This record gives sequence, structure tokens and C-alpha cells, in this order.
Amino acid sequence: MSRLLLVDDDRQLLELYKMTLEHAGHKVQTAETCGAAFRLLAETDPEIVIVDLRVPEMEDGLAFIRTLKNHKRPAGRPPLKVIVTSGWTEDLPAGPDRDSVHCVLAKPVRMEVLLRSIAELAP
Repeated sequence: MSRLLLVDDDRQLLELYKMTLEHAGHKVQTAETCGAAFRLLAETDPEIVIVDLRVPEMEDGLAFIRTLKNHKRPAGRPPLKVIVTSGWTEDLPAGPDRDSVHCVLAKPVRMEVLLRSIAELAP
């Protein structure tokens, strides 16, 4: 299964996602802030990042997504995939950052939709 990094400032949601995704066989790391997410990104080398569009410490999830574009993966690794979750999905599809995102899911995200999206993006 996939190595995932979940980034959301809602601790309860992170725990729910983590428990469900681990039960489905994924290896999951969580971060409540962009700073914590960047540290985990370097330490754990996830294949897929699932990020809320509104997270603290940077202007928002868009700044985090812009920074992910420049993230260097180890040689031979496929490109990092990004799934965005948001209650404001209209903020992303038409913007210039849309090319950096592989999937946009409206909150509340149904777990079967998230699991299917991960399966479609998994290397």
C-alpha cells in the first residue's frame, strides 16, 4: 500500500482518517501544521500528500502546495502526488496551482472516495 502524509489542522479528522487509512493497509503520518508536514516530508518520503486547503502557518494550503512543487524526491522515486481536501474547492480548480494537484475532494470527504482516489494515484 501507499505511504501517506495527511495535513489538516482538525486533530479529530486527522485521527479518523489515519485510523481508517491504516486499517486499509496504508502507512500514515499526520501533521497539524505546514511546518510539521515539511519535517515529516523529509523524514518519511510519502508517495501521496493529502492536504486541507486551509491549514495554519503559511498563508494557507495553497502556499504549502506551491512549496511542494519544488520538493526533491530521492532518485528513482515517482513524483509526489497531492490530494487536496476543502470546503472551498472552488478556490483551486481555476487557479494556477491546479497543475500541482492531482485530485480535489470536497469536505466532508467520504472515506470510500478518498480510498478510491488514493488507489488511482498510488505508484
